[in-house]
Amino acid sequence: FPVSTPEHTALDLVRFQKQIGGLDAAITVLTELGEAMTGSALLQAADGEQVVANVQRLGWLLARANSPALANELAGWVDQRNPAVAPLNCSLRSRKGPVDRRWRLIINDQPEGEL
Repeated sequence: FPVSTPEHTALDLVRFQKQIGGLDAAITVLTELGEAMTGSALLQAADGEQVVANVQRLGWLLARANSPALANELAGWVDQRNPAVAPLNCSLRSRKGPVDRRWRLIINDQPEGEL
């Protein structure tokens, strides 16, 4: 029986970024996981996420993991909630960097995938 969906796993990668090896590891996995996700299931998973910043971060990462259609789905979701600006990498002390207005994120890290 399924324990998680690809969409919930994607949110877990962001939520537990520090434990899995950082955003570099997350974006590497998302590059392949994006192929198994659907926009409707992703929006459903986002609706269940209590920390809006995790959805903001996931959208930003999906856009860079060659999943622009999924990122666009989340961009609309984020826009409807009009959240506060949050840091991309919440495990870094630095809260400085340019602000990505689409995602309302301070880009305080430049994660790179390994694929």
